[in-house]
Parts: sequence; structure tokens; C-alpha cells
Amino acid sequence: MADPERAGLFREAFAAIRGGDFDAIFRSLQALGYTLRQTGDANHYFYFHSMLKDDKHFAFPRNLYRPHGKHRDTGKVSSRDRSMARQSVEALQALLDSRDKEEEGGYDRLDS
Repeated sequence: MADPERAGLFREAFAAIRGGDFDAIFRSLQALGYTLRQTGDANHYFYFHSMLKDDKHFAFPRNLYRPHGKHRDTGKVSSRDRSMARQSVEALQALLDSRDKEEEGGYDRLDS
């Protein structure tokens, strides 16, 4: 069974990503254990999670841009960056849920 506190962190992260607020997304990713690093551009961060390093799709850092340029007035992170963040958080959640299931005695066998 997943930890209720962890489940709350994931709910908050998905809500932040849907909302599109840069600071809320940033804080949510940090709370889930992501490493976030600022690049040479003050509006650009990249992030990754050490538990996803063996995943072929999520092993590499993802981009998170603060709204800037013509999008500054919207106050929201781009839909592409939100989609990438959502996918990464979903992958982390699936990995942790899978590990929890294994610790509980594994998956039910269909042939038993």
C-alpha cells in the first residue's frame, strides 16, 4: 500500500503541473526528490530523479523554463514543459508503486 504522505505529494505535484505555475511545479518536484539545477539562463532549469536513471526515456534531464518572452504575461509554464513534467512524475509514481507491490509479496499470478 502506498504511503499516504507520498500519495499527497504526488497529488500536489499533478495539481501544480496542471496549474502551470513555475514556482509551484519547482517546489513539487523538489518535494518528490528531483534534483533541479539552474543553467546559465536565469529562466531555465533542468531536473532529473536518481530513481529514474535506469529508464531509457527518463534517464536524461528534462527542461523547465520560467515563463519568459512573449509567454511572460501568461504566467504559466509552457504546455510542453508541463507535459514533460507530468510524464516524469507519472513514471516515478509507477516505479514507486511497483516497488511497493513487490514488497507486499509481488503480483498475483494469473496461472495460480
